[in-house]
Amino acid sequence: MIRRSLIMLALSANLAWSAPAQPDPGLHVYEATVALVSRLYLDIEEVTPEEAMRNALVGVSQELDWMLFEQPVPGIFVLRHGDGRALGQVEVRGWASLVRALATAEKVLAEEDPSLDRAELQISLVSGLTAALDRYSRVLSGASLDRFEDRIRGEMVGIGASIRLTDDELHITGVTDDAPASRGGLQAGDVLVAIDGQSTVNMPVREAVRRIRGELGTEVILSVRRGVETLDLTFERGRVPLKTVRHEVLEGGVGYVHIDHMSQQTVKDFEEVLDLLTAEGGLEHGLVLDLRSNGGGSLKASAGVVDHFVTEGLITVTRGADGRAVPNLVHQLRAGTRGRLHDLPVVVLVNERTASGAEIISGALQAMDRTVVIGRRTFGKGKVQKIYNLSDAARLKLTVAEYLLTDDRPVDDVGVTPDVHTGPVLFRDDDVRFAWSEVERADVSADALLPLPRLVAEEAVDVERELARRVLLATNATTTEGMSVALAEQAEKMRAEQEQVLFSELSARNVDWSVAQAPAAAVLDAKVWVERDPDDADAVWVHARVRNGSGAGVHRTLVELRSDSSSSLDGLMVPIGSVPGGSMGEGRVRLDLRPGQPPRMDEVQIWLHAHGQQARNVGTDHLVASSSPPPHLRVETKLQGKGADRTVLVTLSNRGTHELQGLEAYFAWPNDVDVELVDRAARIPSLAAGKETRLKLGLRLGEDLPESFPLRLVLEADDHGVLQRWEVELASNGKPSAYEAPLVQLATDGPIWTTDATTTAPVRITDDGTLDHVAVFVNGEKVYWHGPTTELDLGGVVYHLEPGDNWVVFRAEDDQGLVTQQGFHMHRKAGGDEALTDNGD
Repeated sequence: MIRRSLIMLALSANLAWSAPAQPDPGLHVYEATVALVSRLYLDIEEVTPEEAMRNALVGVSQELDWMLFEQPVPGIFVLRHGDGRALGQVEVRGWASLVRALATAEKVLAEEDPSLDRAELQISLVSGLTAALDRYSRVLSGASLDRFEDRIRGEMVGIGASIRLTDDELHITGVTDDAPASRGGLQAGDVLVAIDGQSTVNMPVREAVRRIRGELGTEVILSVRRGVETLDLTFERGRVPLKTVRHEVLEGGVGYVHIDHMSQQTVKDFEEVLDLLTAEGGLEHGLVLDLRSNGGGSLKASAGVVDHFVTEGLITVTRGADGRAVPNLVHQLRAGTRGRLHDLPVVVLVNERTASGAEIISGALQAMDRTVVIGRRTFGKGKVQKIYNLSDAARLKLTVAEYLLTDDRPVDDVGVTPDVHTGPVLFRDDDVRFAWSEVERADVSADALLPLPRLVAEEAVDVERELARRVLLATNATTTEGMSVALAEQAEKMRAEQEQVLFSELSARNVDWSVAQAPAAAVLDAKVWVERDPDDADAVWVHARVRNGSGAGVHRTLVELRSDSSSSLDGLMVPIGSVPGGSMGEGRVRLDLRPGQPPRMDEVQIWLHAHGQQARNVGTDHLVASSSPPPHLRVETKLQGKGADRTVLVTLSNRGTHELQGLEAYFAWPNDVDVELVDRAARIPSLAAGKETRLKLGLRLGEDLPESFPLRLVLEADDHGVLQRWEVELASNGKPSAYEAPLVQLATDGPIWTTDATTTAPVRITDDGTLDHVAVFVNGEKVYWHGPTTELDLGGVVYHLEPGDNWVVFRAEDDQGLVTQQGFHMHRKAGGDEALTDNGD
């Protein structure tokens, strides 16, 4: 949020703006941002100054509820108040004019509301501007900047301890060797009960971490429970390395190294681990290098890891816009001569979350004929970002180059393709879900399509790691070609093992997963439909039916769905199994939905796969699904008792239409040191629609109790997670306070569907008191605002829709500051599409 600062500070900033002798506030931030983007952004030809300004205004309008804007003609943006008043306009006619346009927008908004924090307004504008760039370019400030810098440096200021919330208590899970925590006597297993005398009841992990960290050389006191004792331990904060590499010795004397991310300390950590593996006999038969879920980081560190495995060759080249070198960015990284592991066999593991610097390692070793790669196609982030200062409190992370591997091999949007693909198969009590994603897109035979199954269940084998171990025990080759024979042999053995388990699991679910000795051609078609789970309002069954119109049977039949609008449906595979000639086969998988998901319709392509046959697109359909409506609660709080120990009576009324399971209420950790939480939470098994219940939460209060004080009340339910985080005011005299958020209701049972470019929605918004304002967003852009009212009927508001699925969000805030945000799907259908289908008829 753009916080409101002291009026005196805001007025002085406003005076500085109007005084000719003073520079425009934030002008340096805008100049720096625009200069960097226009001069160094890699894909500058794909963005215009006008797009950048539009995104800047969209970004700040997300923060200022009353702000709207329109673009009557190209290059002109009119800023408006939601009540219809024109506040001013800005003009963009090229990159040079964008700086003044941003500064003018800031001035117009600050004049409308002088209490706005100007520095945060500037950050909001340039943050919005970066939304016009790629997904990797963004502004870093505050906590996000701190986390980023810690990650890159590979160290932080703190005491060197890890914390996890378990059973509603903060537990010390690890202590770094030779760090303040270990030297001061902290132990894994200790329960953290207070930090500098402040109770940790309901304190979030991130808040505990924030309070333990601090300035270098300062002290922090932790109170911990160890067994039946409570100890007060004092630590001096110091620099603590963030270890990015861990290791172990696998059976047979095979080394295993997992690199979490690439920091400035990674090469040093890697070399230390190699020393340990050597001492432990872990490099006798090779090394498994695990880069799964490694999101990358330092470019030089990535090349430094590769350098250990080779003695010569090009690792990577960076190219900026128009293929030119980027100032202060290394243009070419070549292997040195050390190659400590140049004669050691290595197998690399990757998955779909292996990205950036980790793709340099895996891709370079593969391209340099040095390894075989096992897993899933990597993320495909072949772009390089550099960090530039915008102000003392903000940095711009900007995409300035792409990197290429040997022979100009690209990575961006392509990724690194494994030599052996693995495909997760997820087991549930009632179904099996195939979750393959990287190779089913290719029109290849089913034998090539279906990767090595990776069964995800209790005590399941880590297929990638185990296959790598077996390969290294089966060969001493150090080249891709030399290792490929062993890889093929061991992969087939593992495939047989995994498919035997898969065959048994599918057979138990009445799916015949046998294979024909001589696959025959068959005439197949398929149909899919969705049915609601009768026992769970937040789940549906996706059914698939395959008809075999020929005389020959087919085996290992799968129906795959592809969808651009639904990540849940995209890549979903329904196993059918064997389908005899002239008959039909059916299968289904369960799809869990997010509670409160409004009705939606998604277009899906239906792809058929069968053993020995080419994958085929057999049609397009539309699937309609929705989950239970969002819960609606009314809360009343009342402070009871006298003296230091008090009780808060919390009355919860379920105003929704569905029973809530596992309803829990608790107060978030208080900022006020005179308020201490006694009870962590109060819970009831269920609360039926139309019913109410009472819960009690204990507090311990200081002596100088004000007339009232705020606390954040959090309400959760098992199926929904957090329902509300409400700031409640507790009156010392016991006067009750009631809270009920606005109610947003859409008077239709299904998604809004139209062939027109514009449509309306029968939406009504009400509140138990007064609505402060209502805003409507279409695909992330605010299109409507209404000021204070008692209730609002939005049925007459016209919305402009893009072709396909549109996400329309209604956000209502009442006079108590309570917010309801509800989204709905509106689908604009292109003319000539087939009719909707939502059943199996």
